[in-house]
This record gives sequence, structure tokens and C-alpha cells, in this order.
Amino acid sequence: MPRRRSGRRLATVLFLDIVGSTSVASEMGDARWRDLLSRFRDVVRGRLKAEGGREESFTGDGFLATFAEPAHAVRAAEGIVEDVRSLGIEVTEVPKLGEGDSTILQLIRSGTCAAVVNTPTLGKTVDRDGFLIRRAAVEARVPCLTSLDTALAVVTALRASAQSYTVAPLSEYRSAPVVA
Repeated sequence: MPRRRSGRRLATVLFLDIVGSTSVASEMGDARWRDLLSRFRDVVRGRLKAEGGREESFTGDGFLATFAEPAHAVRAAEGIVEDVRSLGIEVTEVPKLGEGDSTILQLIRSGTCAAVVNTPTLGKTVDRDGFLIRRAAVEARVPCLTSLDTALAVVTALRASAQSYTVAPLSEYRSAPVVA
């Protein structure tokens, strides 16, 4: 991957996970869920390898991967969509804002996204996709990580934590009283 003088690297990031996996696992039962999850992991890892992607982190049913070139990430994502659908997992493709579709902003504002990873690019115009995505996240009070290093640190910390986590709808967190 291209490197900058600071030691940082330029990368295209692909993040994916199975939305509502807790419910899906509950409906399927442990054995069927483990089998589906194993096939899901194999599909994703196969596509990452085929397109030169690097698996940065894996947690349960979520992947964070990087690519040296955007085209490789796009091809991997397209292949993953096709393969994951063949496993019977519902897939939602979210087009770029620049393609005239505001689905990503609607997902962020609806509370469907638990967090957003979006790194700023050069330029300060407010009509760029990244600016609009970060603004929607801030307005919807959705955590927005603007650095790949930070996103990896968060995932690493969650994986390393011995604390058990429970999953609740985001709306429950928003309606909880603030404790100072």
C-alpha cells in the first residue's frame, strides 16, 4: 500500500457484518448458526484473499479489511454480496451518495448504524460524500470514527475485553439518563 512520510498508509477500508446477528442466531439455533457463520467467514476471507485485501480485524460476524486500491475493495465487496446471498443471508447494498442515492444517510439517521467509520479526504466542500456522512452521524448522535487507527483500536479493545457486552437497540442508549 502507498505509504506517507509519517509512516501512515493510504488504504481503502471495507467493513461488513451480519446485521441482527443475535436475532438470527437465536432463530436458527446454535449448530445451524455456527455452520452459517463458518461459511460466511470462509466466503469473506476467500474474497479478501482473491482481491489482495488484508483482514485487519474480525469480531464474531464482523470484518474490517483494508485494500491498497479502491477497485480491489469494490470487486471484493461485489463478490462478497453475491456469495453471502447464496448462503441465504440478506444483503443490503448501499450506493454512494454521488450516485444520487441517500440510503446511507437514512440508515445513519434511523439509528440502524451503531457507529460510522469515515475518514476525511482532501477538500473542504460540503457536498462531498464523506462530509455528508460524518455530518449525519454527528446530527444523529452516532459515534463517527475518522481514523482507521482509531477504528482498529476500538475493535481491538472490544475483542480484548473480558467484560461481557449486551446488545440493545440504540434508542435505549439515547433515552437513558445522562450520568455525570
